[in-house]
Amino acid sequence: ELTNFLNNWYPVRLSDRLLIIADIERMWGEFKPYADATCLTEFTSGDEDKFRQRYWEILLGSYLLRAGLKLSPPSKAGGPDFRIEHNGRVIWIEPIAPGRGTGNNQVPDIVPNPGPANNAPSAEMLLRYTAAIDTKFKKYVDYSDGKIVKPSEVFIIAVNYYKYSPLYFTGRPTCPALLQAVYPIGDLKFHEDGFQYITFKDKIINANQTEIDTALFLNLRYSGITAVIFTNQNEFYRSNYPTMPIILVHNKLAANPLRPSPIKVDCEYWLEDIPNGYRICRSALSSQL
Repeated sequence: ELTNFLNNWYPVRLSDRLLIIADIERMWGEFKPYADATCLTEFTSGDEDKFRQRYWEILLGSYLLRAGLKLSPPSKAGGPDFRIEHNGRVIWIEPIAPGRGTGNNQVPDIVPNPGPANNAPSAEMLLRYTAAIDTKFKKYVDYSDGKIVKPSEVFIIAVNYYKYSPLYFTGRPTCPALLQAVYPIGDLKFHEDGFQYITFKDKIINANQTEIDTALFLNLRYSGITAVIFTNQNEFYRSNYPTMPIILVHNKLAANPLRPSPIKVDCEYWLEDIPNGYRICRSALSSQL
């Protein structure tokens, strides 16, 4: 069923299609025992949004297993997609693959052309990140109210924004764009004496002129979120180009911090206090996916 669907799903040349199918079948073979009852049905439904969400779930599950982490089988009681037991702690991971948005907040198409350069739709993409995190934060509240996720357990949101591979990962000159969704990171400024600094920006305005909070990880309301994982992975780029990096951004005010993290990623980011502000810190870059 999976192979037949994939053969019909990709309107690409045969050599590319064979690589894509082989990659997905390998991941599915690893993740299948941990998939819920509707995973394969939705993945092969032909619905683009369901396909993307389930692709990210299969990819992430396969990656976690290959990293040696212990996944729990799906629970009939519901809850986040992934439950991991590690060194006596429970780690929940809730994946989401946001689409391009709707209406005036939709991320516009960018068509490569030999003429003037296009502006990257950075504001629209940032709004996709904030919307995805907010959606899963609301799910976290439901899980907590239902006693599924306990107050002492780690909760991580995993975002895979698969659109605009060359663009999405670049934020301000000093950091990935996702940091702008959870920390108040504005533009890079240069003082007349040569000193450079990042301006404070804790809001972004959407197309409806509504202020959207972009400092979630400095707000105690969101302390239940331990961290956010972020990447841009889709089946075509995985098979034809160098794999896009995966990062983990720690919540400075997390009720259940996870440093060092057992989830091996390409780079981790966190904030440290300094006089009159914060310092953005990161681990050494590596290649995990």
